[in-house]
Amino acid sequence: KKLLGHLKEGTLSVEGTTAFNPQTLLPQPQLSLTLKNARLSVPQWMTGSYTGQLHLTSHTDTPFALAGQLELSTGRNLQSFLGRSTQYTAFEQLLSREKPDEPTLSFDLTLVIPSESFQATYAFLTTPIGGKLSLKHSPENPQVSGVIHSSSGILRFRNHEFSIQDLELRFDPTHLWKSRLFLQAQSTIQGYLIKLNVHGILENYEYEFTSVPFLPKRQVLALILFGRQHEDLTDADQTELLQIDLGNAIIQQMP
Repeated sequence: KKLLGHLKEGTLSVEGTTAFNPQTLLPQPQLSLTLKNARLSVPQWMTGSYTGQLHLTSHTDTPFALAGQLELSTGRNLQSFLGRSTQYTAFEQLLSREKPDEPTLSFDLTLVIPSESFQATYAFLTTPIGGKLSLKHSPENPQVSGVIHSSSGILRFRNHEFSIQDLELRFDPTHLWKSRLFLQAQSTIQGYLIKLNVHGILENYEYEFTSVPFLPKRQVLALILFGRQHEDLTDADQTELLQIDLGNAIIQQMP
């Protein structure tokens, strides 16, 4: 049988068969799903219009398995890609049971994001991204690998906006915070071009600020933190300047 439905502006076509296990009375689908501009969240922090082919299958004593490839045509995120909501969709709740003897959903998905078609917005960061991701395992323990990248966007800190020149995030499937980040951005403050370079894994990255014309590091930090030259700082400003870790201060903007 073939069913055709609508998901917002897009369509979902389902074709195949579903039997029921006579012992467990659980469904054993063999279904092909064709999506065209269907509005989805895959995963939950990437909401957009998806096109592609998926297969939902199940065999005796094996989990439900969802596999295939989707292309994200347009979209923007609603949640942080540095964290994951514990709220599952109704579909995930149905297929993901707490008891170990009941079937769960496993997936093996490829997500293609054409260049800068997805608007990533989180706290201090707004940037259009592209790339290719692999999503495997289960909703309880998703494993994400692949690379996303951008060559534009805005990084905000205090009253300054840094223009993103190059951004790459290479996901580590073992743990999100082990993903590797490379970022280059720049801003003009008080007539100085301030350049930011960040590299390393998310849980232990390194950063560097430089300026054109050249200024010593502490004077560059004074411009970024207070928008003033080092000699114009108050005593309180001087104390904060000695104590602050600027890289952590940027990350701590996340709610």
